[in-house]
Amino acid sequence: MIALIGFTGAGKSSLGRELSATYGLRLADTDDLVERRLGMSVREVFVCHGEDYFREVEEQVILAACSESVSYGVLVTGGGAVKSERVRDALRERCFIVHVTAALDVIEKRLGSDATRPLLAGDNLQASLETLYRTREPLYAFAHVAVESYDLSAAASQLMAEWIHWRGAARRHYVL
Repeated sequence: MIALIGFTGAGKSSLGRELSATYGLRLADTDDLVERRLGMSVREVFVCHGEDYFREVEEQVILAACSESVSYGVLVTGGGAVKSERVRDALRERCFIVHVTAALDVIEKRLGSDATRPLLAGDNLQASLETLYRTREPLYAFAHVAVESYDLSAAASQLMAEWIHWRGAARRHYVL
């Protein structure tokens, strides 16, 4: 399974949809999985239950997606999902991990005044983004590869080539 990680607004969901459409891979987005499980939007979960509760449920759905019983081709994670060591371990064990990147100014333009992003609510989007970005970017360093999301078709093609190479190397690694 390919797991897309990266900062909020970096283009993970868009790249996931591109991979699904172009290569026929089954797609799961952890925000959608959380919303389905709880019957409320991510924003509502944050407002009613807080970030800690959201992260617990997010961790549960990622661990389930990484289990053998659930098979996705592409798993799009939330920007903060990798804060959990259990999530990082599960992704390392079961996935080809891709850090989807974009420059902070591009992310700011993409998000605009998106009021659905609970951790970015407030009067100064730029300051909130910069603080969160500095905190989160080091967490994505465990990815196998990083791709920029500016040109989705090119990013998908690059990612698939890297994935095929990784899968071949992983198979050779286990041959006795």
